[in-house]
Amino acid sequence: MSLSISSALEDIWDMIPLESTVDELRGVAVKITRDLGFQWFAYLRISGGNPELISSYPDALAQLYVKDRLSDADPIVRHARIARMPFFWGDSDEATCRLTPDDRFTQEAARHGIRNGLAIPVYVGYSKFAAMIFAEKTADRPTQSEIQTALAAIHLTAFQLHARFAMSPSRQNLATARLLTFRQRQCLTWSARGKTMSETGTILGISERTVLYHLQDARSRLGAQTITQAVVEAMRFNQISDV
Repeated sequence: MSLSISSALEDIWDMIPLESTVDELRGVAVKITRDLGFQWFAYLRISGGNPELISSYPDALAQLYVKDRLSDADPIVRHARIARMPFFWGDSDEATCRLTPDDRFTQEAARHGIRNGLAIPVYVGYSKFAAMIFAEKTADRPTQSEIQTALAAIHLTAFQLHARFAMSPSRQNLATARLLTFRQRQCLTWSARGKTMSETGTILGISERTVLYHLQDARSRLGAQTITQAVVEAMRFNQISDV
């Protein structure tokens, strides 16, 4: 499984462009979460004592986490502040950070079925804190040895997401929404020239799966039903040139 973890993450790296909005990055993070074998993700950043949470947690838990500052009592955060390497947390014997039923975060998380997971601390310095956290109902996810083998890929992915989340604006308006990333424009251009996704991937040095991701995301941004329509819309908004 460790090889598949690394391969899946390498494919995803090209899906994290500089221009991504928070909503788009959330979608990428959900995909990473599933590829790693987990159910939820949470990106937590604390600056000046104020927590910021971007996650796929149940809405009630996510809102409560920020509103009641559960990060202050979160044992995962406490452990991540002193750890530099990814670690398992939860109520299993394998967990480096064991959750106990007497802290409020554990109680609230358990109400939503969240009991185990993996945390990747992101060192940012200057009294700031950030971490990528993956969660699951059970301990049915990659083992410690599998994670260790794929550690470099997991660490790099967490740092890439942190960097993009930290700089990404929220989607503001339709005009902004229609702006395509450089890679999306490339994929649409080659598609307009009659290249298949496999051929486009070979030309750009990325996988066919990644090409499909960029084309589908471009189609969604442009409000198009098909790739052909997306090409037309991209030309109309001067995102790609006539071919």
